[in-house]
Amino acid sequence: MNLPDEHEIAVISLGSNLSVSATWPVTAGEKNFPMAFDPASARLFIATRKPPCLVEYDTTTGHRLSQTPCVGDADDLFYDTAHQHLYIIGGEGFVDVFRPSENGVGPNLLARVPTAFRARTGLHIPELSLLAIAVPHTTNGAAALLLFRTNP
Repeated sequence: MNLPDEHEIAVISLGSNLSVSATWPVTAGEKNFPMAFDPASARLFIATRKPPCLVEYDTTTGHRLSQTPCVGDADDLFYDTAHQHLYIIGGEGFVDVFRPSENGVGPNLLARVPTAFRARTGLHIPELSLLAIAVPHTTNGAAALLLFRTNP
């Protein structure tokens, strides 16, 4: 669980009583809101807003493996197991598409797809290979829903 005010990630034990079993510091940046998990590699990905950064953790040790710049004002982050892609939706007006590395060097940016300013909330629907992004109403235009196919 992301704890942005504490600059930490809390590890929750899923026993009969939910409890925090560990905390990992987030030193790569502030405002760590979105996160995604790849169970096959036991890697956790978070995005920070200050500076805009994608951070990768080894969940078996809690150690940070890598950090790389990403879209600003990140609010949603999804891991697509079928395509092995990370999608970071940022209010800066883009979706960053990364492929996690297999050698631990860090994720590779595959694409920066334009969306709309402040469009930072979305939903990944893996069964449909679809990424839906909400565009809020602004003085420049009406609210909208952007749909992107996620198949490579």
